Formats: sequence, C-alpha cells, structure tokens
Amino acid sequence: MLQFRQVIAGVSAFDPGVFSGEEQQAKDTELVEWATELKVRAERRAGEMLAQGQESGRLESRGGDRKSNSMATSLKLSDIGISYDQSSRWQKLAAVPEEQFEHGSEAPGKISQKGA
Repeated sequence: MLQFRQVIAGVSAFDPGVFSGEEQQAKDTELVEWATELKVRAERRAGEMLAQGQESGRLESRGGDRKSNSMATSLKLSDIGISYDQSSRWQKLAAVPEEQFEHGSEAPGKISQKGA
C-alpha cells in the first residue's frame, strides 16, 4: 500500500503556484487541463492498485467470507483513507481499455473527474 500512497502523494504535491502574474493567466486553461489529466491518470492507477489488492487479499473487498481469519489481516478502504465511492469510481476508470482511455485523454474534455 506504500506504492498507492506514493501515487496519491504525487498528485497532492502538484503546485499551481509555479506560475505567476501574466504567465499564470495565459496558462490557466492549459494548467487546469494538465492537472485534470494528471489527477485522472493517478485515479486510474489507484483503481488498478485497489483491484490488485482485493484480488491478492491484501485489501478487504465487499462480500466474501467474513468469518475467515484472513479478513483480520486485510486492510479496509477506510484504513487507507479512501471512500467506497472513490474506490468504485477509480476501479471503473481502471477497467477502461488502455487504447480507449488514451484516445479519450487526447481530446480536451473527454476525460472527466467523475470517471469512465
């Protein structure tokens, strides 16, 4: 899960304050588009990692055998600061085929923050 936290930390580290004055006004639209794409790509990667964590048993998934001892060693979404809705949305983004995702990311406005 450390790798997951690093992905999210990378998005959080984005600092739009690197531009100032007239340069910032001229680059606002481009900057917002870039930041949005970066965020969506990070959420897609997080969705991939969540799915892998659930498949491997490191991350608790809904349903299943709740009496099993393995559940005691599995992390919950709340343990890593993610809501069920975020997890669901990010995993849907991760399920979009790579070619379709990349084609959508080339056109402005095609990728939304709400997911696929």
